[in-house]
Amino acid sequence: MKTLYTWLKAIAKFINFSRLFILNSLFLVILIVIIAAINIEEPQLLISDNSTLHLNFSGSIVEQKKPIDFSAELSKQLVTSTEQINNEYQIDEILQVIRYAKYDPQIDNILLELDGLTHASINHLTDIGDALNNFKSAGKR
Repeated sequence: MKTLYTWLKAIAKFINFSRLFILNSLFLVILIVIIAAINIEEPQLLISDNSTLHLNFSGSIVEQKKPIDFSAELSKQLVTSTEQINNEYQIDEILQVIRYAKYDPQIDNILLELDGLTHASINHLTDIGDALNNFKSAGKR
């Protein structure tokens, strides 16, 4: 009877060791993947001299973006795949891009493509116009 008890105890220790080894190995693999994902650098975008900043607005210019309900968006995309997506562009982001372009020596022009613009307030358009005039004051087009 004592030998059966020692065999069962040895089997239980082996199962416990195997369980701990597998879980710890899995934890280390996940940890290594997370660390590797954090440390991956995106390739730097190369901008040639005399470049044109192309701003293509296909949607609305808004003060603040609407919060996204992921389940509703997923359901909408699964049901109707032909629905046109309405993008929202925050006015502060647009103005910041134009401001950065003014000080970027590689950007000489800004091209606005407004064919898909669905909504923008007069104040937003005035702010964008002022930012473009400020961009032009730096000797750019």
